[in-house]
Amino acid sequence: MLSSCLDENICLDSCKKYLGHDAWAVVSYLVDTIGKNPAYYSGRCSIADDKHQSIACECCLAWFHFTCLNMTTPPKARLWIYRGYHDM
Repeated sequence: MLSSCLDENICLDSCKKYLGHDAWAVVSYLVDTIGKNPAYYSGRCSIADDKHQSIACECCLAWFHFTCLNMTTPPKARLWIYRGYHDM
């Protein structure tokens, strides 16, 4: 999920040492481009949609529509982890 790189908990600069100059230039360009017009794709249906209620997995940082998860209300836990990766 490219939009995951926008998460405030991700330190992309720590990855720079593992990439060549050209690769880092591409990463920087993508992050800048995505940051100007972020699109958060659902981890289940892969549709970019900000009109429906969604929740982010604290583990993989992917977003999921409530409807894709058959959820009607937010979970009570402050942090949520998607448990259905084996179903994808």
